[in-house]
Parts: sequence; structure tokens; C-alpha cells
Amino acid sequence: MKKAFITFLLFTATMGRAATNSLARLGSPSDRLTVELVQREGNSLLLLNDAQGRELTSVRLGLETSQGDFSNGLVFQSATRPRSWRDAYKALHGKRSRTESVANELTAHFTGSRGARLDVVIRLYDDGLTFRYVLPDKGVEHTFTGEQTAYRLPVDGNRWLQRYVMSYEGDFPLQRGAERQGEWGFPALFQVGENFVLLTESDVDETYCAAHLSNEASADTYRLAYPHATEGMGLGDVAPRHRGTWKSPWRVAIVGSLADVVESTLVDDVARPSQVKDTRWIKPGRSSWVYWAYNHGAKDYEVCCQYVDLAERMGWEYVLFDWEWDEMGNGGRLEDACR
Repeated sequence: MKKAFITFLLFTATMGRAATNSLARLGSPSDRLTVELVQREGNSLLLLNDAQGRELTSVRLGLETSQGDFSNGLVFQSATRPRSWRDAYKALHGKRSRTESVANELTAHFTGSRGARLDVVIRLYDDGLTFRYVLPDKGVEHTFTGEQTAYRLPVDGNRWLQRYVMSYEGDFPLQRGAERQGEWGFPALFQVGENFVLLTESDVDETYCAAHLSNEASADTYRLAYPHATEGMGLGDVAPRHRGTWKSPWRVAIVGSLADVVESTLVDDVARPSQVKDTRWIKPGRSSWVYWAYNHGAKDYEVCCQYVDLAERMGWEYVLFDWEWDEMGNGGRLEDACR
């Protein structure tokens, strides 16, 4: 009987190892975070842990395109050795005038259901995880039909989320404990134990679309969702399309204390450098802004002039004439207000 029981234990332990197949592991430069690439129940996942080994989030990987399924059909091929990544840049505005960022990086190579290649570049900083998809095949046209990237987070933690609307004009109310499902805009802030996790994206360009989060299918799983077909004002294709080598926006999870989240430059760190060569004309400053207090205020010349006077009295450098300035009336046009 004892022999049979030991055999059963060995069998179940073997089954557990088979259920979660570890493919690669990466630590942050100071070992504040670790991320492990695993395959579990047919899914490829990134498991992000803090220095004590506590899981902060698990991230399901996946894309769906006209060239095949890169989610359920994702087959791991190999991973590069971890390497150090360093970058330094200057900024005319933002949190720091000069930033030096350090990370560790590896690239995992996969194939999809039809044999097409997909790479996942994983970069781990001390203050967060970033990763992006790369389709390396040249001359191939992909029509993107969905992204399966999904973050799993506890339903009983505090969350600060904005209901998704096209304008991104909304509040980020605290949600406590109780399950709440819907669509949410970036950025999205979650408390996981004593840590905070802020989800967002960076380096979006014309080859793809901006995304938002949806936990409509499952309360603890926030999947990246495409814009709705009605959002494009009738312009452009609903499904993104690209021919040749392609890189997705960076998927960003900033991790740490609230101070770490606020002070992080991770979104800038992974964005491509500015293409503006001559920056002498860019001079950051303070501005009066009519729209904050007067909805549709930029249509009213007299109200705009009051905000010009306000900026002058306060010693502010700029005035912002917001939306509907091209419909300005009540005594003058935009050129008059500028003068």
C-alpha cells in the first residue's frame, strides 16, 4: 500500500511539472523583480514576481493575425541569453532632464499555427516589466484580428480605473474588493499586497492601434482590447494591417511603491527617440486653458480674450485655445484672439 501511495505522489508531482513548463527566466538589474516565461495548459505566460518571490501578475501572451494563431497555437522554439540593456537620453520636459535606464533583456522565439515566426522581446527593469511582439518575416502582410495579451490580477485588491471612453475624459475612482467588470482605459492602477502595479503601453505608431483593457470575460483577467469599429470617425480600417517586419507597442507594467510608480520614467524609457532634430524652439511653460472651466469656451472670442488677460496677469507663458477654435465667434476669430 505504501509503495502504491509513493508511486501516486511521484506521478502527481510529474504531472505538476508537465503542467507548467519553464522556458526562460530573467532578473532585473538589482534583483528587485524576476520574470519567468512558462507554458501552462497550452498558454504561454510571463510570471512576474517581487524580490520575495510573491507573484504580482501573470501575463498571457498572444496575437491573432491573418497569418495564423499566435496564442493557443504558439509553439516555443528558443530563447536568447539574457543581456544587459542601457540607455541614456535628455528630455525638454517631464520628470527628469536626463535619464539613465538599465534593464536586462531576452528574446523568446515562437512559431504560430501556420509556422510563421513571432518573437517576444522581454525587458525587465527594477521598476517594471516591458515586452513587445515582433513579426520578423519580411514581405508578409498581416491583418491583425485580435490581441490575447491578458494580465491576471486579484479581484479583492484596490483598483483605480477609468471607464473606457474615446475621449479619455473621466475619473479614476477607487474600487475596493468587490468584483467589477467592464472596459477600462490606460493607465490602470492596481494594488497587489504591499506593491502597486500600473498597466499602460508605450511607443504606439501607425502600424498598429492603441488599446485598452477589458475584464468583461473574467473579473480577474484584464485583456488588451482593440478600439471599437465606431471610434474611427469613418476613417481607416477597423483591423490594423502591416506588410513586412513589424513591432508592437511596448506593453508596460510599472511596479513598486506609489513613489516608485509616480517617479518612474519607464514609458519614456521604451519609447523611440524623438525625431525632432532642432528643439531650440520648444520652450515648456505654464498655460491658461479655457476648456477646463468653459465647455465649448473656445467658440467664444470674448471668453478667450479673458484667458489671454489671465495668463498675462499671472505671468504664464502660454494660452491654449482648445477644441472648436475653428468655430470661434462673438466678436472675433482665432487670429484676433491670438493678436
